[in-house]
Amino acid sequence: MDCPEYNEVKRQIETKSIGLPVTVRIDRQFIENDTMRVAITDRLMGDFDWLIGTFGAVDRVFVKIVKGGDRDLRLEYALITLRFESGVIGHISALDGVPTCSRVRIEVAADDGLLEFDSSQMSSFSISTFKPDSILLDLASNPDYLSASSFPEAVQLRDAVILSSQTGRVVGLHES
Repeated sequence: MDCPEYNEVKRQIETKSIGLPVTVRIDRQFIENDTMRVAITDRLMGDFDWLIGTFGAVDRVFVKIVKGGDRDLRLEYALITLRFESGVIGHISALDGVPTCSRVRIEVAADDGLLEFDSSQMSSFSISTFKPDSILLDLASNPDYLSASSFPEAVQLRDAVILSSQTGRVVGLHES
């Protein structure tokens, strides 16, 4: 994924500005009102690629999809839980059919701090350390454009996510 915000989050993780990652959470809201299967197969592939490129191989995945709403507003929510071989736990939540704008939030909790990105905020990137000071970064002054090279693994993860959503079971990545 070649996105400045994602690349800056990855750079901060690689430089251990918040220590060793423990959990990562990505929250997505889509307004397109596609099925969650389309969201998983198309729109989350970049997130899968970035997560693998940043945190390494995924060991297991579990997915839960909930549908709701009414005839005028159809909503679907998916919670994808990942366990990386490194021990990091990942959560991707996707909400499809929201009546407002698309949005993405990333949160990485580590042993020395918290890193947050929110596309809906003016100052969208922040790092909070367990030290007294907190750092706010301006992405425009730090244009590192890295690209994850883990597309085949992202395809395998997508297939495991689909299998887990269909079966309601945990899927090991070497099983799908």
